[in-house]
Amino acid sequence: MNPNSTDPNSTNPNSADPKNGNSKAKAELTGPGRNQNLPPFTGAVSGAAPGTAVSDGAEKVTAPDLKTIEPLGGSGNEYGPAVAAGPSAAAPSAESVDSSGKLSSIPGPVDASKPMIAFTFDDGPFTKVDQRILDVLDAYGGRATFFIVGSRVNDYKDTLKRIHNSGSEIGNHTYNHKNLENLAPEEVISQVEMTNDAVEAVTGFRPKLVRVPYGAFKGQVSGLVSYPMIQWNIDTEDWSSKDKDAILSTLLSQAKDGSIILMHDLYPSTAEAFEAAVPQLVAQGYQLVTVSEMYAAKGVPLEAGQVYFNIRK
Repeated sequence: MNPNSTDPNSTNPNSADPKNGNSKAKAELTGPGRNQNLPPFTGAVSGAAPGTAVSDGAEKVTAPDLKTIEPLGGSGNEYGPAVAAGPSAAAPSAESVDSSGKLSSIPGPVDASKPMIAFTFDDGPFTKVDQRILDVLDAYGGRATFFIVGSRVNDYKDTLKRIHNSGSEIGNHTYNHKNLENLAPEEVISQVEMTNDAVEAVTGFRPKLVRVPYGAFKGQVSGLVSYPMIQWNIDTEDWSSKDKDAILSTLLSQAKDGSIILMHDLYPSTAEAFEAAVPQLVAQGYQLVTVSEMYAAKGVPLEAGQVYFNIRK
């Protein structure tokens, strides 16, 4: 997510599918501060229709209200430079999946027999917070996935390099966080590929995962974004509370094997909560892995144009 944005608060698990460990589901959210409805389901979903509650295989869950993220604002403040104007439209410059439509996973020392969680951080890079997050990951042998806003890359090259060199995963959060559902098809492609170009120019790595702004993928997006789209099932709402204890409580009470956790690497309180949570989660036996590592370890292929919220088997 970008600071000028809102996230769907998605916490609903899906039942397992014999083929890929996730079943398809449909849902619709309504809430304050938004002009669209967004699904909070957990699983791989393509072209989901609105109007149905999410089911975890045992009971249907009422979708929670959406929240409104306050704007970062201005031409730069403590969170770093504001998001710049978007790039001109450009055609895709690299393939994201193999010929079968499957994404190749990132290798890593993951024990598939042990529980694991995937922390994800949106809106960076931002050195003041990312360095603290990376220090903790280094200390505990963990990794995370950082969904990068392309217009910030040139201001934080060294931090981006450290993320990549640490073994953590870099994902794509578009170039300047526009709602892709409201753009012309060529600009949707541009928002994604220009971010990949920017990351590749600094790190040599081309992101293979996308987190779409506002979680908006119900219309044209799934047919235009040729990458797996990664959502989440635990929203810490760190952007809202900016309260270490509230964020920590959410992490410790909701973390489960296969969870994807949404955080934002713009706030010192996020780093503080992460620093406090990781020792406790590791002590409980959780591995801290990237999104790609977790899906590979669970044997669930990530496919272009599909949407993923967590893995619950």
